[in-house]
Amino acid sequence: KEGVYISSLEGLHAGMNEKSGDFSLKAEGCLIRDGKIERYINMITVSDNLFRIFQKIKAVSKDVIYLPTTDKMPCVFLKKIAISC
Repeated sequence: KEGVYISSLEGLHAGMNEKSGDFSLKAEGCLIRDGKIERYINMITVSDNLFRIFQKIKAVSKDVIYLPTTDKMPCVFLKKIAISC
């Protein structure tokens, strides 16, 4: 019912430590309250560890998002991730 929908991440090439998996990335998306979009948010930072992220996946969508390349990916629902404004 409450959470943040992250629609964009920036800095994957520079904001992640490839050995430890720790990352801190600029992000934007939507604040969700009572199951509805309350407002759009930008200039937020998402921080965590890539290796631990896989343990936090609660659900994976059947829908996919097509990336600007030929790649595609599903949306994932995480139990918890650090977000700061």
